[in-house]
Amino acid sequence: MSSQPSPDHAWLPRASCDAQCLRAGASATSHRVIVGLRVARRLSLALLLAPVLPVLHDASVFLVITRTLNVSLASILSSSWVLGCLIAGAALYAALFGLAIAGYRTLYLNADPEVRS
Repeated sequence: MSSQPSPDHAWLPRASCDAQCLRAGASATSHRVIVGLRVARRLSLALLLAPVLPVLHDASVFLVITRTLNVSLASILSSSWVLGCLIAGAALYAALFGLAIAGYRTLYLNADPEVRS
């Protein structure tokens, strides 16, 4: 490894910045707009997730009914469904692992040798 720290990194590009990039005193109007956008985003996400709440309630009611009837979940689900879900989960995990390897090879191994050290 080199003794001097490298100013640039392959994964963290540095953008040039002048006096217009950073302003210490942003105007109050722009601050209000940013706060308004944050509130609107949070409200839209809450409204987007609102239809899911009855489904969660129905799922909890289903679990209570199965407990009171002494019906186990293993008797409801077929083994082929469980096996299929396990295989699908393993395939998705393998695909994610493969994408991580491809990204590592693309970004790090193809970088300049001076940047890597």
